[in-house]
Amino acid sequence: MPARPVPAAGRRRSATFLVVAGVAALGVLLMGAALLTRRADGTRQPTPSTPALPTPPLTTPYPGRVVNAEALPWSRAVRVDDRTLDLYYDADASGCTVLSNVRVAESPSAVTLTLYVGSPRPTPGICTGGGVIARVRVPLSAPLASRPVLDGGTRPTPDPRPVATP
Repeated sequence: MPARPVPAAGRRRSATFLVVAGVAALGVLLMGAALLTRRADGTRQPTPSTPALPTPPLTTPYPGRVVNAEALPWSRAVRVDDRTLDLYYDADASGCTVLSNVRVAESPSAVTLTLYVGSPRPTPGICTGGGVIARVRVPLSAPLASRPVLDGGTRPTPDPRPVATP
């Protein structure tokens, strides 16, 4: 026996039901996502925009054992406490360029950090130039408070950089 055709009114009810069911499902998903971003005390927790990266180990400067040191811009600063910052920078994985020192210039209105890198003595034989993210801990003589942190490795004038908190 052939199937009976569904009347037009029945098709409209089916389409309306599907639209209503879809909107309800979307609402449930959005409410679930909102609940997942709430802490137990009811406040919203931040949702990361990018996955957290592993923290690179601290590097040690080689003062006096580096030749041809030049200022290098750093990528970000993270506040460890009010008198300590961690600077992140692009380092050379092959060892052909190493951290010489970090110059700290503090004033009541700003903190300027200049990172210097150069060639170690003796220079390794083969330089591949592969980059890695490195980190160096920088002590301050006075609390950072609300002073901006400037990158002294940028020219012609130091760039202000935001300071993150872990």
